[in-house]
Amino acid sequence: MERKLQIFISSTYQDLIEERERAIKVILKYGHIPAGMELFQPGNEPSKEVIRKWIDESDAYILILGYRYGSIEKESGLSFTHWEYSYAVETGKELFCVLLNDNDETRKMRLEKDNYSKIMETKSQKEYSDFRNEIREKHQTELFSNLSELENALAVGIHSLNNRITSGGWYRFKNNTSNIHVKNEGVKSNDFREMIQKRRLTPKELLFLLYAKEQEVYDFEYGISTKSRLRSISNWESKNMLKTDLSDNYFSLIELLSDRNILEPRDLTIDELPRSYRFNINIYTDLINSEDYSNELNLAKTKFKIVLPLEIDPDELPF
Repeated sequence: MERKLQIFISSTYQDLIEERERAIKVILKYGHIPAGMELFQPGNEPSKEVIRKWIDESDAYILILGYRYGSIEKESGLSFTHWEYSYAVETGKELFCVLLNDNDETRKMRLEKDNYSKIMETKSQKEYSDFRNEIREKHQTELFSNLSELENALAVGIHSLNNRITSGGWYRFKNNTSNIHVKNEGVKSNDFREMIQKRRLTPKELLFLLYAKEQEVYDFEYGISTKSRLRSISNWESKNMLKTDLSDNYFSLIELLSDRNILEPRDLTIDELPRSYRFNINIYTDLINSEDYSNELNLAKTKFKIVLPLEIDPDELPF
């Protein structure tokens, strides 16, 4: 029986984009499920209620702290990153903290990559210093200076979290008659409806489901057919004037939807890996034939819609 933890990733954004992307890859590499704000529409700040829900539904919390305190959440007066950390502590989440090394060599290396105001805290220096000291005093931490060191630190943290967390997580059971894996008894249609209506799926997952619904796609092949699938997704995005990176996140999205048992690996394998994934047939039938999901799916679609500049004919101006 294999357990997958859902791990919430918290950090400031602009200065740690590469680090967040690496964290997602490391969490997936070790067989767990990443959750965090990079899974939402960039530039669209989610509400505190949405953040609370994602932390509540996650099994663990990882903080990546650079040299910035971050934008301030008005109600608490804390940065969003500090507020997320405080909420994770308040709700008793198991957590692990990774801190950017605070030495001259690392600072110089970071400043060579980008400008000072993007890398360093310029407004809330005392708040940042107090926050960093609090983290170091209260929690197990690892330091990093580059992406390779970050990956090693995260590996230590994920191993530690997996050992400390004794309940929760997503479970997959191996069927004795095939290589197909399912979670418990699988996701039923009602569970799927609740997932969508209560927004337990990220906007990109919803958009992926909308693509499948509108194009009537049932399975997703690997290998030779992957290129044509990615091209199909790109064409669909262009046709609908959507600015997304579904193609870049294709394999991650397949993994996430598989972990939720919305997609299932077929029994055909290559080197013990699934050759393709297909929809849970009951969910797929429900998705294609039911209008219940239209509002939520289309809402996800509007978040990625390209807004064209308004074109005005000078001859039609009233002056």
